[in-house]
Amino acid sequence: MAVITGSRDHVRIIREAVGYTSEFVIIAEVPAIREAVTQVLELEPEIFLLGTGQDGQKALELARLLQRRDGAAEPIIVLISDATGEDFAEAAALSRGVICDELLPEFLIPVLRLVADGYVVMPPDIRERVLATIGPADTVGELRERISRVLSPRELEIVMLVARGQSNAQISAGLHLSEATVKSHIHRISEKLQVRNRIGIVLLAIGADLLHDGIDP
Repeated sequence: MAVITGSRDHVRIIREAVGYTSEFVIIAEVPAIREAVTQVLELEPEIFLLGTGQDGQKALELARLLQRRDGAAEPIIVLISDATGEDFAEAAALSRGVICDELLPEFLIPVLRLVADGYVVMPPDIRERVLATIGPADTVGELRERISRVLSPRELEIVMLVARGQSNAQISAGLHLSEATVKSHIHRISEKLQVRNRIGIVLLAIGADLLHDGIDP
């Protein structure tokens, strides 16, 4: 289930693309930011599609509003935008997926499938801009050294699983830990790596090239 907001063109293109598959259902289309937040609270969609065109400030405002809802489940945010600048990079850091306008509609459904499965999907140039919001640019080697220095072997293992798209429940079952323990691990990992959420963890893991060969504890 998804809620969408954006320009008339964004809404039309998204509606048409989703209409070709039964995997996703549009449950609301809303034009205004505040109304979008209200709809998310009421409908609790799994995915929120946010079309902002060139407006990075609008994307950041809405992404922040969705993060501040105490006790509410956060939807997966997917940005559809050609925006640039720091506001957009910060909004992308709060989002599971980013699609450039020019890639609609053909890439929409593949991206939705991946983010629904737990993956973070964004073009390399946007990923680099998001990483720059986390801290100074590091080489792959520097990132790997920083991650291995601050994390325990168990935390490194969890980082790898998070980066491969596994949910807390899947990590819990695979490592024979309670979900509360996994959640606690991820919170500590975020603090140690100085990122805001699991999206930041995934992006650092990608930036350090951990998905290819990992890090020896």
